[in-house]
Amino acid sequence: MPIERLPSLASVGKCSDVSRAFPAIFCKEAFCYRYFRYFYRNINTFIMRRLLFLALCLLPLLNFAQLVDIFQSKQIAGEFLAQRQQQNPRLSERTFVFSDVETVSAEGFPLFYVHFLESGGFVMVSADRRVVPVLAYAYEGTLPDTEHPEGYDFWIDQYAKAIRSLQQSNEPPRKEVTERWERLQQGTLPREPYRAVEPMLTTTWNQGLYYNAMCPEDPDGPDGRCYTGCVATAMGQLMNYFRWPLSGTGSYSYVHPEYGTISANYEEANYLWDAMDDHLNGYNMAVAELLFHAGVGVDMQYGPNGSGMYNHSAAYVLRTYFKYVPETQYVFRDSTSLDWDSIVLSNLNLKRPMYYAGWTSDSTIGIYGHAFVCDGYETEDYFHFNWGWGGSYDGYFYLDDLTPGTNFNYGQELITNMWPDTLSYDYPYQVPEFNPISHIHGTLTDGSGPELYQPGTVKSWLLTPSSEDYDSISSITIAMIQLDLAEGESYLRLYDGASEEAPLLAEYTGSVLPEEVSSTKDTLLIVFAAGAASAEGWKLSYSSQFPLYCSGTLSFTEETGLLSDGSGDKLYVGNNSCRFWIKDVGEWDKLYLYFDLIDLADEHDILDIYDPSTSDLLASFRGPLLLTDQLVEAENNQAYLYFFSDNRGNADGFEGGFSRSMVGVAQAEDDLELLLFPQPADEVVNLLIPSTFSHKGVVELIDVRGLLTSFNIAKLQQKVQLPVSTLKAGLYIVRIPGKERVLFGKVFVQ
Repeated sequence: MPIERLPSLASVGKCSDVSRAFPAIFCKEAFCYRYFRYFYRNINTFIMRRLLFLALCLLPLLNFAQLVDIFQSKQIAGEFLAQRQQQNPRLSERTFVFSDVETVSAEGFPLFYVHFLESGGFVMVSADRRVVPVLAYAYEGTLPDTEHPEGYDFWIDQYAKAIRSLQQSNEPPRKEVTERWERLQQGTLPREPYRAVEPMLTTTWNQGLYYNAMCPEDPDGPDGRCYTGCVATAMGQLMNYFRWPLSGTGSYSYVHPEYGTISANYEEANYLWDAMDDHLNGYNMAVAELLFHAGVGVDMQYGPNGSGMYNHSAAYVLRTYFKYVPETQYVFRDSTSLDWDSIVLSNLNLKRPMYYAGWTSDSTIGIYGHAFVCDGYETEDYFHFNWGWGGSYDGYFYLDDLTPGTNFNYGQELITNMWPDTLSYDYPYQVPEFNPISHIHGTLTDGSGPELYQPGTVKSWLLTPSSEDYDSISSITIAMIQLDLAEGESYLRLYDGASEEAPLLAEYTGSVLPEEVSSTKDTLLIVFAAGAASAEGWKLSYSSQFPLYCSGTLSFTEETGLLSDGSGDKLYVGNNSCRFWIKDVGEWDKLYLYFDLIDLADEHDILDIYDPSTSDLLASFRGPLLLTDQLVEAENNQAYLYFFSDNRGNADGFEGGFSRSMVGVAQAEDDLELLLFPQPADEVVNLLIPSTFSHKGVVELIDVRGLLTSFNIAKLQQKVQLPVSTLKAGLYIVRIPGKERVLFGKVFVQ
């Protein structure tokens, strides 16, 4: 009803008119009645209008009241971890200490806070009380500052958009969200029982260096190759969890606009699960082949800055080429009628980790997506994601809608029901009773896959990694990754040798992960014996240990010296580097580097020689290479050598030495010059001794190791021919002692 205007004095009636309806007190002045009638008729509308105006004025303050400051967020994060410790026995002995905090804001408004833990984990707390208090968390991990996983950035961007949208609205807090905040503030555990599936994946694979060793070559990519792509890495990690298949079916090729025809023969492949590490610190061709084959199957659009898939073919590839069940299929969040959380939970409860992908749009590059793995959960609200970025930011993330009614959770998809095709193939495949293992590193399991191991199982694995290619192995290190054996009934034994007669290194039972152990030799026997009860089983990593033949920087100031990679009659080891600095000490004018042998395994193994005074590259040797009798001259009497080897292959390395020439060797002040020819010498070397030089009848040849070979000549002989065919190839200093001085020269014998 519209508010009536105030009455004017001219329109006021008589007092007698008023007295009929109202007490006489209102009759003292006629206008009193008219004003009273105005307020009486409009009091409700008047108050409501002003209350509405007041509410509009207070709305920003009410939204502001929902903000959480950085100190409150730290308290929430601490209480959240404390509650998790009470719920999860695995965390009961842990101590969590916050190390740093990051505030993520938009348009000047804080969206959430990331509290980092000294252990490498984090807790992400909302800055708005209308959103669940904790968005994501991890108990441990790696959190690099330089770059985030693409999938992580996608997920966090969805959080940010949802929270910012809420901040710009007048949406009141939901009751269940308010209760979550209150429980954390009051230190009250949730009413719901704690349920969890621990993360099933133990791999922390990546997309770049080492993982892309079979991807198309491109000089602009990591290690000169394209990225594997997040789709391939996600698929590979899932298949590694099942350790299936042993080989694929069929083959496939497609034409890439930049790299031409790219092919994979799945049927001829032999996927070496026992040779695959959970995390790569060097080249591992078993992992690289698996990821490459996964990428080929989905028509991976390879690139040096990132690789992607523009179709939804991952499920098809898993079914068609990698022997997974026909029920392996996509489910899309924005089109399914099923409850999304229920789909995820049902698969995880069946020990089936899932391929998970999210799609978003960008104004500059259009629609793009990210694939990762969902492999566990806690309390049915937080799901564990493995982003496929070397373990970076892996953790638990809130999956439900932050702002119901919005579409921020659309554009998500799963591959559900992924499981090896047990109708067509034998899975878990039967591990033999005796298993010889010749790989230098990898992982082993009891062979039961995601199922419990069978009672009465007795199996053994003999690790013998030494070979012609790896002849320097000194020991083998074992680290338990997973351990769940029936206490007192089943055991895992490690022997320091090739049989059970060898010394016992360790014996494991139960579920407490032990410290790693190492053998004292290059052979190790593993024996697993199961009792009458079953359990989850075990997984371990093994790695061969090599001696450190050379490391750091060796400095030389001597006149002569030896240079070597240090391996002697063994092959050099991988992932190694060392430096040699031959300094200029002012007593000589030139430096000669001689190499009897340079044997490098591949193009990543290098021996570079620099002039440290000018940074000029004097010589560069790269494998695969086998050379002998190499001479390098350093005019400034100094050199810096850098040797590096990767772990793709080993070779004999290099052996040689150095020697300096004396001042005046080439030209003496009195023009006494010793001429030697031919250079280099093969069968003989000719010497022309100045007629004015009186020698003692002896010519000495000194090699770079300081070994001396003497020749007797006639005292008056000025033209001399010396046989050198029996001498070891290399650089020799020629020394002819005289009555008053010594004459020097040099000759290179080949």
